[in-house]
Amino acid sequence: MTETIQTPKSERLVLTVVTLSHLAQHFQIGISVLYPEIMATLNLNYTQLGVMTGASSIISGFLQMLWSVLNRYVSRRILLGLGNLLISGGTLLTGAATRFLDLVAGNVVSRIGTSVQHPVGSSIVSQKFGKDKVTSALSIHYGLGYVGNIISPVFLSTLAIVIGWRHAIYILAVIPFATSLLLLYALRGEASAAKSVASKVSNFWEDARSVIHIKGVLLIIAAQACVVGGTGMGVIITYTPLFLENVLQLNTLESSFIYSFAVVGGVLGTILFGHLANRFGNLRIATAIVATCSTLIFFLVFQDALNVLLILQLFLIAATGFTSSSLLQAHLAAISTPSQRDILLGLYFTIGFGTSSIWTTITGIIIDVYSFDAAWMLRAALGAIACVILAVASHQHASRALALESQTSQ
Repeated sequence: MTETIQTPKSERLVLTVVTLSHLAQHFQIGISVLYPEIMATLNLNYTQLGVMTGASSIISGFLQMLWSVLNRYVSRRILLGLGNLLISGGTLLTGAATRFLDLVAGNVVSRIGTSVQHPVGSSIVSQKFGKDKVTSALSIHYGLGYVGNIISPVFLSTLAIVIGWRHAIYILAVIPFATSLLLLYALRGEASAAKSVASKVSNFWEDARSVIHIKGVLLIIAAQACVVGGTGMGVIITYTPLFLENVLQLNTLESSFIYSFAVVGGVLGTILFGHLANRFGNLRIATAIVATCSTLIFFLVFQDALNVLLILQLFLIAATGFTSSSLLQAHLAAISTPSQRDILLGLYFTIGFGTSSIWTTITGIIIDVYSFDAAWMLRAALGAIACVILAVASHQHASRALALESQTSQ
């Protein structure tokens, strides 16, 4: 099927709307700054927190592939709108929780909703932008989406001080609801937000079998399984506020300001490294930032009080830790055909979110049984393993590209 030529205005519109959906999702992440108050109110421990986030992440992770399959048969605009409505409903349940199981239920519903965003949103952006522009487009999509991580902690902690954490969460539920209405209206008739073009020209099972034979794919997915537990954003956003409040004894507002400042690094880093990847290659930049982030996380072991160096360290951890996912996605989109892309991204997100839930749960248990220092060392080790795998994948990809260039020139 021939791709429709898109105008710059059309590209900007689609990228803006899908990024707003991503932004709405990341507003939910700010709930983590309320965890200390929620834990105190419901009498929870770190293991329960890890189980709660882990269980919802497992369900969310395994649903990633489902959405990738469904977008071959159902409009991606409808799927993304449904996801935002589920986020809104789950957020309301979280605010109304009176016991641990209520909190788990709210998290599960919300995570089912958020599970739509990555495979479907990335699919829309990847189809809309060609291979030459997809890295920059995804970097902007992710980087600006992370702005929600900056605003939400301060927004929610301020509201919680004034009206309590429950009412703060109720107000938060309005954002994904409004976003759902916006994208359902704004993306009407947009080809990249309709059913996947792959469903009209290819067989799902043939595409699924061909995905695992794409050279280098298994290495990228293996690296991602380690990245999410080591330098990935999920562990960072769950436990950083708790480290600041429960170990360094900061109050909720102080913690939210420092956390938000750190996330500014995540926004800037994602956009900056995305541009660098256009020049030096996705895998080379991903390898470098994972190595840097792992080193910075290891040195958290030596931090036991708030200081300027720690604030800078958290800023750089976010700048490097938030970035790798968009680069790896751009690489996978570039090495796959349109009919393979959605399945490949679905597999990537399924394994990534699935293993992230496991590492998040393990991290909570390690903190309960040992300490935050032990958790930092585990994360640094996982990041180091991911770095080695990415270095191998980068070398192999460069060798294949060089061989192909040599054959072409002959």
